[in-house]
Amino acid sequence: MIVELSLTISDTSAVYPGVDKDAYDPIARMDDGDLNNATFVRHFLHTGTHVDAPFHFDNQGTRIDQIPIEDFVYRRPLLINVPKSRGQLITAADLAPYAQEIRKADLVLFHTGFIAHIDDEPVYQDDFPAIDLEVARMLRDEFLNVVAISIDTLSIESIHGPEDGFPVHLQLLHHEQSGNRPLLIYENTNTLPLVGKTPRTVWALPVRFAGTEAAPVAMIAEVD
Repeated sequence: MIVELSLTISDTSAVYPGVDKDAYDPIARMDDGDLNNATFVRHFLHTGTHVDAPFHFDNQGTRIDQIPIEDFVYRRPLLINVPKSRGQLITAADLAPYAQEIRKADLVLFHTGFIAHIDDEPVYQDDFPAIDLEVARMLRDEFLNVVAISIDTLSIESIHGPEDGFPVHLQLLHHEQSGNRPLLIYENTNTLPLVGKTPRTVWALPVRFAGTEAAPVAMIAEVD
């Protein structure tokens, strides 16, 4: 069975606080007498289900078009169900029951349940769950098979990230902190279709925008 984990993107999609909404410009419409339908889209790369490349927080980091396509296919994904509400962080204690499974995983998908608020933007934007700095460090330093992580919120980092200097993103992406092991980050992942199922393979294929730090992804999973 195949399930879709990407959100549908529109001009009403929830965005990170302070970011402009996407804009759709219909440059041709058959209803107006044109020969076809064509649309120009202005899209922020961190809206909707997307992947952050190291270049997002490391000027020397790899960019979306430089990452091998096989790095976006995961054969040992692990769903971690960690119910969290407003302002709560995923901590090392949350990982402890899954430690042996995480050691075998290549992609860790955190399901906090907060994605259920996706259609209520003020709630979804407001102090959403995230991971703490120790979890970021553990995933980089201790669970060496993990190459990517995912979360069902606007960001892997708490809403206080900007005022703190984005320590979680830096821990995961910057070469001075992650050495030769930066992790790819997926945000706004719709993990609801995975609840009660076991993901076997996840594909998270990005749009190859040249030279960019992020890209929207078509993410699907084969599940049991």
